[in-house]
Amino acid sequence: MSANWLCHLCGQRGHRKTACKNDPNPELVDQEVKAYRRRKTAEWRAANPEKNKESSRKSGAKKRQNPDFREMARQRSAAWREKEENRIKGIETAAAWREANPERAHKTTTISRWKFCGVVHDDFEQLYDAYMQATNCEDCGTTFSYKGDTLWRCLDHCHETGVFRAFVCNGCNTRRGFADRKKAKSPQECSPTPE
Repeated sequence: MSANWLCHLCGQRGHRKTACKNDPNPELVDQEVKAYRRRKTAEWRAANPEKNKESSRKSGAKKRQNPDFREMARQRSAAWREKEENRIKGIETAAAWREANPERAHKTTTISRWKFCGVVHDDFEQLYDAYMQATNCEDCGTTFSYKGDTLWRCLDHCHETGVFRAFVCNGCNTRRGFADRKKAKSPQECSPTPE
């Protein structure tokens, strides 16, 4: 017999269900089966990156077509976080991931913040790359500077339409915001700043 066989009665390896003399342990069986499926899924994804990307895209599109999907997901997440041990586990897991992946964490946080603020763009990945490469303010030309650990570089956008306009320093971004409010531009007038 193979030592790798899993008994679907007791959850132990090394024998089959038909030859099992142990007490049933459905929790261990479930745990082992889930671990096996996760391992096989990860192997398939690594071997088929293009198929995985297409499959994920189709799956996400199908879920988004359901009008109640977001609300159901939000309720599921809220119910999970209500348990104190889950909430703490979630915080610890997120902190560990951010520490292990600082560049991806910065990228994810920055793009999420832009979307939350209403920025509209076709390719946020490309916009983020341009943002990271920007060294000077497109309005006043000053070099972006650090205040502590923070680089004072802003993405300016129209607050009416969400259209991206330029990468500017904090001072120019504030001035543009005041000017926009003062002029009370209509959405049709919001456009990228001319060069």
